[in-house]
Amino acid sequence: MLILSLLPSAIIFLVLGFTKCINKRNFGRVVKLFFLGILAIIVTLTIDLTVVDFIEGFLDQDSIIYQFIHNLLFVGLIEEGTKYISIRLGTRKALDGYDPMSMIVYSVTAGLAFATIENIFFLQDSSIVLAIARAIFTVPNHAAYGVIMGYCLGLARSAELMEDKASARSYRMKALFIPLLIHAFIDFLLSLNTRYAISVFVAMYLTIVNYVFAVILIEKAVKRRR
Repeated sequence: MLILSLLPSAIIFLVLGFTKCINKRNFGRVVKLFFLGILAIIVTLTIDLTVVDFIEGFLDQDSIIYQFIHNLLFVGLIEEGTKYISIRLGTRKALDGYDPMSMIVYSVTAGLAFATIENIFFLQDSSIVLAIARAIFTVPNHAAYGVIMGYCLGLARSAELMEDKASARSYRMKALFIPLLIHAFIDFLLSLNTRYAISVFVAMYLTIVNYVFAVILIEKAVKRRR
């Protein structure tokens, strides 16, 4: 089961061709982002054991209101927020931070590190079916969120170099809130599966759209390098 937990992240990184973007100059930063991604999941789980337990004392866990608040605050804000902070910290002095493709590689690295540890945590004594489901949907989604975050942060750094503070601020907001809202909404739909079976199909459709959107952003980032 440990191998199944680690394999999806490695395959995604290889399929996207990110290994070609790693060289002697940025290797250390890629490793740094990987460990910052691990730190992000540790912080997230710590908050989960405190804040979420506190919220559960006031709301019925089976209610739609609880699922909405839980997915918006914990899944969306806390998970994507900790990843966003780790990426900003890890790329603060990156000389290639103006390049969206470089920032995508850094962000996806942090996102996949996050997803890998999360996978190990959730797949302990679990089934092959859940492992496959997470490999197809959960882990690639974390990579896609990383693509969106990295692309926007790269544009933000470019805007800063042009002294366009308004655009830089706008791109940074998009880097956080677009992945946050997509992540929260998809997981909210999945949490409704016992009530509304169609919610799972809608979540799967949005997941595919998320993948396509991420691929489009990667292609745009590559074109900006030429």
